[in-house]
Amino acid sequence: MLPTARFTLAAVAALALTAFSSPLAAQTIDQEQSGASVCMSGLWNIDLAQSFTAQGLNSVGGGFKMHNSGGSSETVTISLWDDLPPLGGTMLASASALANRGEWVDVFWNPVDITPGNEYFLLIEGTALSLCVGGEPSDQYAGGHVYTNAGFQPFPAFDFAFRTFSNTSPILNLIDVMPGSFMTFEILGIAQDATVITLVSLNGNGPTSSPFGDLAVTAPFLMTPAFPPNAQGIVSFTSTMPPSLSGETLSMHAIEFESGGVTELSNPLVFAVP
Repeated sequence: MLPTARFTLAAVAALALTAFSSPLAAQTIDQEQSGASVCMSGLWNIDLAQSFTAQGLNSVGGGFKMHNSGGSSETVTISLWDDLPPLGGTMLASASALANRGEWVDVFWNPVDITPGNEYFLLIEGTALSLCVGGEPSDQYAGGHVYTNAGFQPFPAFDFAFRTFSNTSPILNLIDVMPGSFMTFEILGIAQDATVITLVSLNGNGPTSSPFGDLAVTAPFLMTPAFPPNAQGIVSFTSTMPPSLSGETLSMHAIEFESGGVTELSNPLVFAVP
């Protein structure tokens, strides 16, 4: 049997609010080299990029720190690529913001799935071409390096002052489904001090308002026990899937409860049972 009990929204709220409060986004820095002691390359140059090695499961933004020389401000565009443009790279995301001399300029985009351990590239382009991107000439970041000048020439010992952002909200998946037999749930990206409950509804995908944000399940729904993650931050459990579910549509949403009253909603998931 599915390790759940039937709950209404009121029951879930009463259970959870005794220990937890409202949602707080867990947007974190994934990769960073913060040193900006030199003017590494001006925006009047072309083809500026910093390679980096991702650790997060997604990207939601990136930024560069301007050196305290050059112009006062200008609009810049920062973009994420899976390879350099001359090598056939694909732009995965892009956004623009106003950059100021001597300050960080960060941009954000909708979450883009990336692969931990893979190399990606953060590009920056200016408009007024007056600011200079800060950096360090002593290989401060081991996971990548500077590219600049026509054709993205590599400088392996140099690093821009840069940072990338990921969203550590849980990622809910069904990883193994055998209709009429079993299904396996997997929730990735769970903090070590957290637990996770998964909500499953046969009545639709909401939205249902809750103290934790809009839930993509329609009440009444089933709620699993609170499971802790393994050492890799993964919660995985297998449930029976009786033949009676054939033709039904399951709507699912997970809630992560972290220490200090922080809650995180996963991605919603809908699965049509064959």
